[in-house]
Amino acid sequence: MNTMKKNTRILFKLSALLLGIVLMFGCAEWEEFESLDVASAPSVTVELANAADSTVTVDVTNSMDGFVSVILLADTGNAVPEDGEALLTENVAYDQFASMEAAAGEAVSVTFDGLVQNSLYEVMAVAANEDGVVSEVSVLEVSTGDAYAPGLVEAVPGFTYSPVVDMGDTIMLVFDEPVAIGDGSFSFETFFGGQLEEVPADHVFASGNMVGVVLPFDPAYGDYLWMHWEADAVTDLVGNGVDALTTIFDSDNGAFIGAYWRMVQVAMAPSIAPATDDAQAPGFDIVLSFDAGVDAGDVADGSITLTYDDGAGVITTVDVPAADVTASGTDLTIAQTVFTPTSGTVTVDVPAELLSIGFGNPSAAVSATWDLQ
Repeated sequence: MNTMKKNTRILFKLSALLLGIVLMFGCAEWEEFESLDVASAPSVTVELANAADSTVTVDVTNSMDGFVSVILLADTGNAVPEDGEALLTENVAYDQFASMEAAAGEAVSVTFDGLVQNSLYEVMAVAANEDGVVSEVSVLEVSTGDAYAPGLVEAVPGFTYSPVVDMGDTIMLVFDEPVAIGDGSFSFETFFGGQLEEVPADHVFASGNMVGVVLPFDPAYGDYLWMHWEADAVTDLVGNGVDALTTIFDSDNGAFIGAYWRMVQVAMAPSIAPATDDAQAPGFDIVLSFDAGVDAGDVADGSITLTYDDGAGVITTVDVPAADVTASGTDLTIAQTVFTPTSGTVTVDVPAELLSIGFGNPSAAVSATWDLQ
């Protein structure tokens, strides 16, 4: 009985001791818990390694072993993703994207290509460690270089053998980047006529990606028009100049090489001799004089008609034989050999486009009447 009482007292004392220990530690302050994400988040740096006309290379460094993702955006001032994990997993808008493993402190290179020269871009990078904790987004502004001359994209009107250029027209040259007028000159040359004219400085202007060249002289209608320019006649905005262009005729292939057009073709009207105010002797020759050479190769029997009126109601129409029509230089002569009355009137009719004048221009219709005596 005494032994049991003694054991009970010992258990009571042990219980009280344990309770005191619990109460003591329960009243003590625990150290503040620090988030695993905050404590272990990596940092990322992005630096420019190289910039060329159409490529940019950047070095991206993760402070911890893990991964990096990088995007490229055109222009600057783009919105930075608030959620770095979205950029890491390609869930953001971008022009180009790259992602790869990265060892702690070791830069990895990323190259973006197919870019526009002399343009601004933004590179945004984010890193994650092996536990998936993501860094803040790092942003770098970059620009491409410009070492290439402007490239000609097209001309307006386009290079053609068709008659499209009129007197005083402006020909527009369109390039692949903004341009300026350089030190070289422009000139025009006509293929058939052999005219070579330098374009005055005040006839050339630049606007954005285009250069306008105003035709400074009056080539013959229907002639072919060539353009030439000297080296550096056009430059980009940092001074890279174009190569010289000399338009030529490739006799082996029967084609022009360079910048070429054709002047518009117009109906050409002649002066007429003799004057219709004066009465003429029977059988006189009719002469049509043009400003350029006459080609009568399409004249056939009856293409031209002569109509005689005796004044008493008798009208005679004669189909002029082709043999009575001759072309020499700028003159077309029509002889009257079939019918030669001594009184009344005679009227000549030449249909439009029967003759070719100069460099393929059509002739205008002609009708003229004379008194006979």
